[in-house]
Amino acid sequence: MAYENYSQLRVLVVDDFMQFLTSIKRMLEELGVVKIDIALSSSQALQFCDGPAYDVVLCDYNLGDDVKNGLHVLEAIREKRAIRHHTMFVLVTAETSKEVVLATYDEEPDAYLTKPFNYKMLYQRLNRILLRRDEMKPVFSALEKNELKQAIQCCEKKSEMTGRFQVDFKKLLCDLYLKNKNYDLAEMLLKKVLDERPLDWAKISYARVKVALGEFEVATDNLKDLIRSNKFCLQAYDILIDVYEATGETEKKQKILKEVTDVSPLSILRQKRLGEVAQVNNDMGTAATAYLRCVQVGKHSCHKAPEDYMELGRTTAAMLAESNGDMERHSQKTLEALSGVSSQFGSDSNRDTQLLLVQSRIYSGLKNETKSVSMLKKAEELIRQNSDILDVKTKLDWAQAISSNGEKERADKLLRELVMEYQDDEKALSEIDKHLAEPKSKANRMKIASINREGVGFYNDKKYAESINLFKYAARLFPKHVGIRLNLVQAILGDLEAGDRTLDRRGLCLEILNSVSEEIPDSDRQGVRYAHLRDKFDKLERLF
Repeated sequence: MAYENYSQLRVLVVDDFMQFLTSIKRMLEELGVVKIDIALSSSQALQFCDGPAYDVVLCDYNLGDDVKNGLHVLEAIREKRAIRHHTMFVLVTAETSKEVVLATYDEEPDAYLTKPFNYKMLYQRLNRILLRRDEMKPVFSALEKNELKQAIQCCEKKSEMTGRFQVDFKKLLCDLYLKNKNYDLAEMLLKKVLDERPLDWAKISYARVKVALGEFEVATDNLKDLIRSNKFCLQAYDILIDVYEATGETEKKQKILKEVTDVSPLSILRQKRLGEVAQVNNDMGTAATAYLRCVQVGKHSCHKAPEDYMELGRTTAAMLAESNGDMERHSQKTLEALSGVSSQFGSDSNRDTQLLLVQSRIYSGLKNETKSVSMLKKAEELIRQNSDILDVKTKLDWAQAISSNGEKERADKLLRELVMEYQDDEKALSEIDKHLAEPKSKANRMKIASINREGVGFYNDKKYAESINLFKYAARLFPKHVGIRLNLVQAILGDLEAGDRTLDRRGLCLEILNSVSEEIPDSDRQGVRYAHLRDKFDKLERLF
């Protein structure tokens, strides 16, 4: 069956080579297309898409060096809703690298055309997607009017009819059921589809149904099976990440994010999520690497944000503070990225101050005292000028920069002042808690109390591995909390006495004891407890 209404189409062709544009324009004219616009750049393409909607956009992937590519164009027009349901986006590409191919899966264009192609290949590809579009037009029209129930009814009728696009209708119907929270109907439909054929999209949708119903274990098992059978099924990773986020399993969430970003590294949003969860887990090395990739792959993305650059700076500074390795190359890349923030995002009092403070910390970590002090002085001049509009994040950056420059008492004094200033602001206190030996926010105090009860319970029942894992998790959330870290030492010592004498356990125990010894006076209650645990560890070491 042939599509017959080419003369009624509006088509946009995007490529940075005029010769190629002329060639495609001639092919389209042979098909009968009359209304054809051409764009020589991504910026031109986005301007065209701000006008009346197109029926087809044919966009090359590679649009030049250091500019938006075809996927960035699709991402941007979807983000600002400049593309309609009836607009078919065809990505034209000569790229064959795994990273690029997987990145295209993420954006899901309606079709692909691989260069070089001829008139016949273009005709076949357009014919199929335009016939499918016309079949789906009643559903698309209802969706454009936000008439979800009408769209579902149209889709139900079409999915019951035999035809070449029946599977497409079933897939869309399942998405609409999920959107409308018709989970039972979605599950029934998917079971029928899967009984006929084990399609990946149906397995993914089935997992989404189970997540929506709170059946996380079933969803997890299905998603893991799907990833084992197809490691390039990126949506399966994404749903599994959402499951671990819902269940609060941040270590597992980080592990899956690391796996999927290794498989497909060009997603700015996944790199950002990896950076965020690694920060939560206090894994600054992974966080800094993820944020660096985030700003690199996101240079031309509509999802790039100044905060990603700031978090890159903060995690790099934290990594330098805790690392004895050579971080020169990563640090220089970070400083280079930070130097372009103002030109990309404009000036902002808080951000300009944060930039100087974060750079001060990085230079301190690189042992460049002159630059570190210079940056801190510049930042403190801005702080004096804008003290009434600075947010809590800027003030915390200030405290950390002061501390990294050797003024620990002044930094501690500033943190105490911040606790008083934000005593009625739970959200701000939660941010400040990350820098305190004892949390001040109600939510975090309750969280620590709950963790301690559960961890001590495991310890008393001689379930040392469970106790160690729980206190490790707590220590990542609250790295400065002395009580949590000593609880972890006590759990490890119990495990050592029970027979687990691995070097890893002993090394971790010694590392914690050494760090705690520098933070508490002997007269402190925790100091007395530290002395007891240290003596116990030393005796066990002599036995080993």
